[in-house]
Amino acid sequence: MAKAMPSAGRPVRRGRRKSNRRVAPSDRRSPALCTQVMRALVVMSAVGSAIWGVLKLTDPAAFPIRQVRVEGDLKHLARQEVEQIASKRIHGGLFALEVNRLREGFTRHPWVRDVNVRRLWPPSLQIRVTEQRAAARWGDAALVNEQGELFAPKVSSYPKGLVTLRGPEGTAGLLLQRMRQIQTQLASTGERVKWLQLSDRRAWSFGVMGGLTVILGRDDFDLRLRRYAANLHRALDPARRKVDLLDMRYPNGFAVRMVLPQNENS
Repeated sequence: MAKAMPSAGRPVRRGRRKSNRRVAPSDRRSPALCTQVMRALVVMSAVGSAIWGVLKLTDPAAFPIRQVRVEGDLKHLARQEVEQIASKRIHGGLFALEVNRLREGFTRHPWVRDVNVRRLWPPSLQIRVTEQRAAARWGDAALVNEQGELFAPKVSSYPKGLVTLRGPEGTAGLLLQRMRQIQTQLASTGERVKWLQLSDRRAWSFGVMGGLTVILGRDDFDLRLRRYAANLHRALDPARRKVDLLDMRYPNGFAVRMVLPQNENS
């Protein structure tokens, strides 16, 4: 059979050839590899900058401290003394300063209860000192602060007029609490506590200004104290100067020891 010939004037359509060319694996990985390299370089640059920054901040010669500001209600510690303590322990720049070492230098002072150190900009330090506040004496060797803790400054720095507390080891807080309780009860009587003692047998006694000793004993502390405060003036005022001891350990009353005049003792 004869093949049909294409008609004249009618274009012959030829099919498009499909390309069988494959992209090489190396061509596909090139952009991803470049991205990873760039990220690695950025990370290395950031790490290097951080290391440089740390070395710069800890360089003793960087950011030298220009000023030291001392704050706090200081009564037993002069500001010049605070500055002197600080100057001995400030070495290097603002960020190279060893704050804990500086704080330890202050807390060794017996009148310092706490100290707070802050770095400020421009390079300076703020040192806020909290002093101990003496609430009572502890025998002849120490003081008791308002929290019932013992501290031992020089005796020459003791405040005047403090109540003297005496008791077994570890009872300073309890004695301070009882002292305040007695002071509250005696506020209306005009009496002032001079000393307070807790014996090894846990018996209480205290003395007031003027020489009177009051024995409360081991039990019923609150009851016996209230009885003393209520009956003091009514029972003792007429012969107040002749009494040196009052024993409140009796359930329905109290015992009085009188001081005899010298001509009656002879």
